Amino acid sequence: MAKKIAAAVVVLVLLGVILVFAPVFTVREVTVRGTTTLSEQVVVDAAGVPVGDNLLRLDAAGIAQRVVQIPRVREATVKRRLPSTVAIDVVERKVVAWIDTGSTVLVDDRGETFADPIDAGPPPDAMRIEGVAPDDAELLSKAVEVIAALAEQDVAQHIDHLSIHGPAEFVLHVRNGSTFIWGAPEDNRNKALAAQTLLGQESGQWNISDPTMVTRR
Repeated sequence: MAKKIAAAVVVLVLLGVILVFAPVFTVREVTVRGTTTLSEQVVVDAAGVPVGDNLLRLDAAGIAQRVVQIPRVREATVKRRLPSTVAIDVVERKVVAWIDTGSTVLVDDRGETFADPIDAGPPPDAMRIEGVAPDDAELLSKAVEVIAALAEQDVAQHIDHLSIHGPAEFVLHVRNGSTFIWGAPEDNRNKALAAQTLLGQESGQWNISDPTMVTRR
């Protein structure tokens, strides 16, 4: 019995050696999915997959870690697909706003900021924010909540920019020339509904800080 077990172990070891060194499992292809603004080549270059190495000995975690160093990438998953493919799936950050500091600083839907690595500028539907520093995480988090509420009511597309004069002094500048005084970043859904209604009104300066009692100056 002992001899049979030993023989089986030897066979398994030999099979393992064959799998690890067999040319059929050489990396020949790298695929990328999930990109929206990034090119696949940018991801491939960052991944640094050693084409020609054995697929089974590949450091998948290391490759994923290199890919998430791309500022626009939030998550990366690397899988081996036999016999010779490395598949990289990425999730890009969703850019909802931007800050002009002389260069473009992008803001994602979590309120996190990052530089634009491909120098493509902000997406056309991203809202410009004025009066906040890129490192003010708390204020940016509140700004993103306001933008999300506006987007849910299809109002965000009508806003030229959001200016912040203090923690409770948010002001929306509408493309039609109106100004919506938002006040504190709270009760955002009801304020967004009020803003939606005012889009059909004559332009002017509207105070919606209390959405139950909208006033015009």
